[in-house]
Amino acid sequence: MKRSLFFIPVIAICALPGNAQDSRFSNSNQNLIHLNPSFAGSNGGLRHQTSYRDQWLNISGSYSYLNSSTDFMIRPLKGAAAIEVFSSSSGDVFSSQGAAITYARHLKLCEGRLTVMPSIRVMYTSRKANFSNLTFGQINTQWGFHMPMSARKDVISFSTGFAAMWGDRLTGGAYFFHVNQPDEGLLGVSPLRMRTVVHAGYTFYKGDKHQAQLLGIVGGQGSYRYTQIALNALLFRHVICGAGYHSNDAVFVNAGFHHRDFNVVLAYDVVVSRLAGNTGGTLELGASFSLFRPNKEVVVPFERM
Repeated sequence: MKRSLFFIPVIAICALPGNAQDSRFSNSNQNLIHLNPSFAGSNGGLRHQTSYRDQWLNISGSYSYLNSSTDFMIRPLKGAAAIEVFSSSSGDVFSSQGAAITYARHLKLCEGRLTVMPSIRVMYTSRKANFSNLTFGQINTQWGFHMPMSARKDVISFSTGFAAMWGDRLTGGAYFFHVNQPDEGLLGVSPLRMRTVVHAGYTFYKGDKHQAQLLGIVGGQGSYRYTQIALNALLFRHVICGAGYHSNDAVFVNAGFHHRDFNVVLAYDVVVSRLAGNTGGTLELGASFSLFRPNKEVVVPFERM
């Protein structure tokens, strides 16, 4: 009977509306296209970013997520494009894979000091569940319910928004993911709720070797709301460090290395919610490189690296 009760949250995940949320990363600077696809081409060259997040290390079947993006300028069109591929898994039961493509227009205003980048994004995702890996014990099927051994759902969603950069100090933007709210249910109708993200960042400089970035993010998807605040720094042109807070969830720290066109950063989340002590925290590793980026010898904000 106790094993059979596990069936209830499985049904909730697969069938009820409003339960699914998109993944979030602690180190947004290593996931700019994931944060806001309008950042495509923001460093003026070709940039590749990849991040892997393993959430709640002590829990069997914990959630892991991989996101990889490449964005590049298309100067004849005065715009840029981004291509993303991603995958996630929760134990050996639930998984998803997908890809997205974004086009962003770059508009120069205020004598070139302000760059506004509106964009559109199309995403394809394939969600899968392998229920044969679940154990319910002896289930009585006299009520006419039979659990399928597997399920799959293919989803196409559309997103839009903008990002803006004022010089090399102030950035901001807003994005609206899944505006068409497609059905993603595996065992019934379940719309993929629209996710809204609003963010702003300001960069402080100390000479030509040090900089600090204050970044704030607020967002929501369905009934879920979150806030993220982070302070990141680049010291002596090479040392990356930072710390931040996820609302009512976790605090995190990160450390890494930067050299001209290459970054690698490791982040660790410490859970401060009611799950603290049981989850084992979260590890996140990100790496990126750029080609054809202008002003390589000048210290630039994280959004332009």
